[in-house]
Amino acid sequence: MKRDVKIFLIINIVLILILVPSLIYYFYYYQYQKNQTQSTQRNLLLLPFLWTVKIGGSAVNSSRTFTIQEFDRHSNVTKAFVYKTSTGESTHAYKGFSLKHLVYDIMNVSTYSEVSIKAQDGWAISYPKADIDTWNEEILLVYLEDGLPILKKELGGEGPVRTITSQAYCIFKFGDDYNGRLCAKYVISVEINI
Repeated sequence: MKRDVKIFLIINIVLILILVPSLIYYFYYYQYQKNQTQSTQRNLLLLPFLWTVKIGGSAVNSSRTFTIQEFDRHSNVTKAFVYKTSTGESTHAYKGFSLKHLVYDIMNVSTYSEVSIKAQDGWAISYPKADIDTWNEEILLVYLEDGLPILKKELGGEGPVRTITSQAYCIFKFGDDYNGRLCAKYVISVEINI
């Protein structure tokens, strides 16, 4: 009987010595790697939504930082635009808000002379007050294209925020419909200036 107990104890100790390290290996390495992979995948899915755009300028009392949630809350326009450059054209439905809505309704500015847009790649463009007031829904600050977030430059997109103008506005400004030159991609800041 004592011998059977000893054999039983030895077998259990051997099993414990084999199983415990195996379980530690499984839970630590396998589960850890699995969680890291899932975390990385989750972060890649969220990456298009992790951005900010600074709204400020000399006509603004206090600057604000807009996230995708701010853009979504204030967006009041979904409109199809033809985007034409010297290399071609495409048509997309964009969602965002007009610069006029940004100035008067969102930022509560009554006196200004222009809105300047600055992009991550160094591009900058200014829209004068007269054009913003006249061409209300023809000059938009947008964050969705065809119902999807505009990807950041680092992900191969032209966003996360961009401006889009109508071809009619471009004809008014330059006499042709190449509106790509009046649009800014990779927008990182908007300044409302006196």
